[in-house]
Amino acid sequence: MSVSRRLVSMLEWTASYIKHYGPAGFAVFALHVAKSGWTGKGSTYQVSGRHGETVTLRGGTRDLHIFRQVVVAREYDIPTEYLTFIEARYRAILERGEVPLIVDGGANTGLYSYMISRQFPEARVICIEPDADNLAMARRNCADHAHVVFMQCALWSSDGEVYFEDPDADTWAYSVGEKKVGEPVAARTIDSILAEHPGTELFLLKVDIEGAESQALNPAMAFWQSSPTVLVEPHDFLPGHHQSLKGVLSRPEYATGDIVIRGENLMLFGSAS
Repeated sequence: MSVSRRLVSMLEWTASYIKHYGPAGFAVFALHVAKSGWTGKGSTYQVSGRHGETVTLRGGTRDLHIFRQVVVAREYDIPTEYLTFIEARYRAILERGEVPLIVDGGANTGLYSYMISRQFPEARVICIEPDADNLAMARRNCADHAHVVFMQCALWSSDGEVYFEDPDADTWAYSVGEKKVGEPVAARTIDSILAEHPGTELFLLKVDIEGAESQALNPAMAFWQSSPTVLVEPHDFLPGHHQSLKGVLSRPEYATGDIVIRGENLMLFGSAS
């Protein structure tokens, strides 16, 4: 990374920390960066958000970057004008005697599962992550959240097996495919996962799966009937993963619904939801 890009990145981080923590933001930013630097690979450290969101991160990884994205910059926070509707839908599901369901696909260390389970405490959150070490951290971070369930698998277009494409990738960038390159991992469809959770209704779907969006979000799948709000990080810049959301946007409810850009994510609000 060039010196100018490093400076821009540092200024962006500082601004997000000050916005989140207030006047103490710069000092908190410096402390977190110092903790990340002091903590060696294989060791962990704790950081906290302004509202008491205390989580564990790993040294020698980009865990602090994900913390900044999810907790500090709030890139998964749904804008107020849409959140009002989503909260009403959450309450309506509960009033029908069903369980509101959230799927966190590509959960990494579970920070989104942690945050969203605080926001919707009676929802069941399915925390899905293909990498065993990442999932172990997710279990640790969500240990006090009884409604979070964990699955080690990759989201795909059919149940079976896929393979890590680059076993040496950073902990936040594991991708999978059908070519037998790295270690195998179970592949599951969202439909087959939801079939294991009767009496639930999917209302929120978060997907950050490093290029497998077109596979996992196949427009022919039955789960689309519930018209969940979708939070997705597209990876169209990766070779072979162009037009990753073409299938989703071919469905009428999303083709005519609203799309909001927030950080690296797109938020898709179906017109029928």
